[in-house]
Amino acid sequence: MGAEPQLDLPAPPDTATGRKRDATGQSRQKHGPYRAGQRVDVLDTVNKWAEADVIKVDTQGRRIKVAYVGWSARWDEWLQWDDERISQHHSQTYIAGARPRPGQRIEAKDDRGQWLEAEVLEVRDDAAFCHYKGFHRKFDEWLPLEGSRLRPFGSTKPRREVEIDSRDVVARSCDSDDLVEVLGVKGPKLRERQVQGDVFERYRKSLQRRGLRVHRVEGDGNCLFRSVSHQVYGDDKHHGLARRSVADYMSLERPFFQSFVEGDGDAFDRYISEKRRDGSWGDEPEIQALCELYDRPCEVWAYDAGMDPRKGGGARILRTFHAAAKGGSVMRLSYYGGGHYDSLVNDSDEFDPLADPGSRELLALQKARARKTNADASSALAVSDAEATERAAVEQALSASRAAYDGAADLEAALQASLSAQREAETSDLQSELDAAALRRAEDDDLARAIALSSDAAPQQGDADLAAAIDLSAADAAAGDDFLLAQALAASIEDT
Repeated sequence: MGAEPQLDLPAPPDTATGRKRDATGQSRQKHGPYRAGQRVDVLDTVNKWAEADVIKVDTQGRRIKVAYVGWSARWDEWLQWDDERISQHHSQTYIAGARPRPGQRIEAKDDRGQWLEAEVLEVRDDAAFCHYKGFHRKFDEWLPLEGSRLRPFGSTKPRREVEIDSRDVVARSCDSDDLVEVLGVKGPKLRERQVQGDVFERYRKSLQRRGLRVHRVEGDGNCLFRSVSHQVYGDDKHHGLARRSVADYMSLERPFFQSFVEGDGDAFDRYISEKRRDGSWGDEPEIQALCELYDRPCEVWAYDAGMDPRKGGGARILRTFHAAAKGGSVMRLSYYGGGHYDSLVNDSDEFDPLADPGSRELLALQKARARKTNADASSALAVSDAEATERAAVEQALSASRAAYDGAADLEAALQASLSAQREAETSDLQSELDAAALRRAEDDDLARAIALSSDAAPQQGDADLAAAIDLSAADAAAGDDFLLAQALAASIEDT
């Protein structure tokens, strides 16, 4: 293969015509409203599907701004929610280890070991026939599906950190403008919300009064798994192990977890494949699965503007997962909104980290496989009474935990409800202050009229005007203002 510059990243065109069906003729499922930080597939005008990040959501205009993976900010563009160019993430683009489809844009390693942009032309059971962009067709070649010569396009490109500054933005998890206002920040950078200033200090002190402190973890998309790794092992470096194990566990417990993923069985498979990818965010289904995997309850703490009696705000438990667990101490996570999680540490607790990383996860997966294998009554009869009793207890705990999870509001809704209640209280206080101010203005107006009436009256009208002033002052006195009454009477007497 001849000499060629490094990976060529063509810019997506500015506009495109809508398409109602993909290259296979299948209708695509519509999604919306979208969340900032969400990754989607977007079709450009050269009919190539590309991964893109939603960086802004305009709820009024029902549109999103997307940043294409592998392209600079100059190619960011706004698309309407119902644009046929938008599809669910990885519904059209290549997933590492999956079977590619003809027409997909990928990266392929040539015989010199260089990664180049390529297009899949044809696929057979064991290989994909690929064309390297910018090269003559004579260099097209079959590349094995099993191996390391294919990868998603732009997979090595770092995700751009994008400041969200629109007041019309609704972001992943809790990045609404309400939270931006209450938490006092301009917006998150991808998966991490930087809470600073007085609000964070009140949150930190509230946690401190409860013996807790925030152990920050990197906001690289792995924050949930890093935080749980820190809770379990005392170090966040085992986040990859936690991620792989929870994906395996959710696959084994598919009948339960599939109900929380929109779409059919294929959609759930894509969901699990996405969760296996480093940097893919974890949320509430993964928290529930992690709790079951380690058999430990989990408290999610968050800032609450209404916790402090002086209305300074504080911290509270937003939600508890898997409360019936008996396999270990409580895991505690800090949740700021914006989807970012940190580990919460109680320095007064005797922390006993798990040894031999991987053994606890392996045991949990073995038990999950056993539950799946021994689901029917005939298999259950083959186990000992002690084992059957233990299994029954586990099943009962899981049932209680999952019932609580299924019926609870999600973290975003819980946090929004807390903020809404605080706003209602503040609105009520403001209205009371406005009413009191209006009453004071009315009393001042009455007093001013009484004084003016007494000052301007002719001598022959003195008695009548004095009576009017006394009547006005008496009305003020009835309202409880003796000082104003005395002032009005004194002014009237001096004039007469």
